[in-house]
This record gives sequence, structure tokens and C-alpha cells, in this order.
Amino acid sequence: MAKNKENVFNRHLKDYEESYFEHLLFSLTICVWLVIASLTLLVHALFPFCFIEKATRHIKKINQIMQIRSNKAKRRSKKKN
Repeated sequence: MAKNKENVFNRHLKDYEESYFEHLLFSLTICVWLVIASLTLLVHALFPFCFIEKATRHIKKINQIMQIRSNKAKRRSKKKN
């Protein structure tokens, strides 16, 4: 049973070939970027003339980074199988 939990816990990290702390750092970085984008959207909602395209650029950049990482993990996973 313990071995099963270990596999579930580590599978995602192995797919991305990251240590726990590398993954933690990346995830926290994305979190901060999302908070910034959210605050930018909040200001834009209150003052439509502010940050007209900035939040969109943030979100597109975050999406691009996440897609690249996801594609790399999928390719690694296919090579292992």
C-alpha cells in the first residue's frame, strides 16, 4: 500500500523530470503570475481605461509556458511507454 502511494505522489514529478522543490518553485511562480494577472483584471474592471491588454498578455504567456511544459511531459511519458 505504501509503495502505491509513493508511485501516485511521484508520478507527476517523474513525468516532468523535476524534484519536489523544482516543481514547488515553478508552481509558486505560476501562482504569483496568476495573482498579478488577477489584480490587473480587478483594476481594469474598476477602471476600464487601465491595463487594457496587460492581463491578456500575462494570461497568454502563462498559457504558453504551461503548454510547452505539458507537451514535454507528454513526449517523455510516451518515450517511457
